[in-house]
Amino acid sequence: RYTLSNTLGQGGMATVYGGFDTLLEVDRAVKVLSPAFCRSEKLRKRFLAEARAMAKLRHTNIVTVFDVGVEDDTPYIVMEMVKGGAVIDLMERDGMLPADIAGPIMLGALAGLQASHDRGVVHRDIKPANIFYDADRDVFLLIDFGLIKETQSADQTVVAGTLVYMP
Repeated sequence: RYTLSNTLGQGGMATVYGGFDTLLEVDRAVKVLSPAFCRSEKLRKRFLAEARAMAKLRHTNIVTVFDVGVEDDTPYIVMEMVKGGAVIDLMERDGMLPADIAGPIMLGALAGLQASHDRGVVHRDIKPANIFYDADRDVFLLIDFGLIKETQSADQTVVAGTLVYMP
């Protein structure tokens, strides 16, 4: 049902591809768990937990999840295609962002965080690489809920995230 094309990004546990939903005839982003991690039942469960948590979240400032599945023992998550880029790319290209650009980015990220917290989902990895903007740079979206903690979860993990961005 999904045809994959170019690689959009690669993280620690997964790769995100540009994709096309052949049934609905729309572009999507498809996050695929890396083969090295597919053998770990714990990591497969964590990947599925990310998909379930994100699927609960419907907000302008959070990437929408449309589907999840397993193909050839490889889990994947199908998400909204964001035709813009990551805030980290803006920062690497332009350096320190002026207030008129940084302000809307932060307001969008904070609105997404508030919405996720209202649904009992704590992101735990907020950083410029996990905030995307649309093609017009007027909507900023949170992505990558791979380190989420659901507040009703029994998981007692205390530390998670990217070290240089942790409070």
